[in-house]
Amino acid sequence: ETFWAFQFEDFDRIKDMINRTLAMLRDWGFIEGSNSDFVSAFDVKNTEREVLKTTLLGRRVAELYLDPLTAHRIIVCLGKKNRKLTEFSMVQMCTHTLELRPYLRVKVKEFEDFEARVAEFEHEILEDIPNVYDEDYDEFLNSFKTSLVFYEWMNEADDEFLFEKYSIRPGELRSKLLILDWLLYAVHEIAKILKMKGYLNLINKTRLRLKYGVKPELLNLLRLDGIGRVRARKLYNNNIRTIGDVRRASVGLLSKIVGQKVAENVKKQLNQLKVERKPAENLDLFKK
Repeated sequence: ETFWAFQFEDFDRIKDMINRTLAMLRDWGFIEGSNSDFVSAFDVKNTEREVLKTTLLGRRVAELYLDPLTAHRIIVCLGKKNRKLTEFSMVQMCTHTLELRPYLRVKVKEFEDFEARVAEFEHEILEDIPNVYDEDYDEFLNSFKTSLVFYEWMNEADDEFLFEKYSIRPGELRSKLLILDWLLYAVHEIAKILKMKGYLNLINKTRLRLKYGVKPELLNLLRLDGIGRVRARKLYNNNIRTIGDVRRASVGLLSKIVGQKVAENVKKQLNQLKVERKPAENLDLFKK
């Protein structure tokens, strides 16, 4: 009884589409119920019986505003065995989804280069790589190129490098990073429901690296307020690599690396520098 159905007119085809969709959602474990046949809203309301209901997994997918096809792809990838699980595995899995389209396109002159990169990362890719002659191979390769941008970013490539190499602008990158973070959060939630606890730490680590654009060795230093990817790298390159190293370093040494104000702020966070208190205002003016 929708206006779309009124315009579409072919009710048999509408019922067929709905039945195929329901069957697909049931096969994926997102809904359950004894009857897969199409039942109109009018019939359900009059019979007062619940024909279908969501599963715990299906409900969470809906709450995350995740496309069911994306959720199913993620579940299939998480179930793969004999693959090397890395941060790139998580990034590539989430990049090859509807939500991160449009992908960066692989140009004709780049084709061989990116095929070589696919071979390099083959054991870290969780999905089955299409045959080069398959119609969806170009889409896979484009998504792979996009995932390499994220990989370069979390290995501390700067905006200028990414623009020159991949022609991606800073604003476009930030926009896609936000979507990718949301997808990784969704993967985390799905993994919890499916009791795949082995993925949780890896997902959290991947999200942190993408948020700050750093290699894993800098994550410890980023716990300090005022220390970002650039200052953390400077500290690391000067053999200050842990919070303990920061504690042991003098304010003077830290000042030479990250500046006086930042050095003092860091020491205050570690309770190694007293906060200067302003003297109380003269209250004599108010004694009249």
